Amino acid sequence: MICAQNPLIPEEMRELLVGHIVTVHELVGVFSREFQHKLRRSNYVTPKNYLDFINTYLRLLDDKDKFILNQV
Repeated sequence: MICAQNPLIPEEMRELLVGHIVTVHELVGVFSREFQHKLRRSNYVTPKNYLDFINTYLRLLDDKDKFILNQV
């Protein structure tokens, strides 16, 4: 997995991060059904959406790390 190989993610946080991503993946179905019920509209999620979610997290992590290093 991409997150497991990133040096910016401390070893002790990797399992928690992967768990969070799995939780988001599982809850999308629940919230999609709720969205369908309340608004009568469909929500479609593709594997690319999850990859975008992970890549956005990693990009923000990298940006924040660079910001902190610049502040030092």
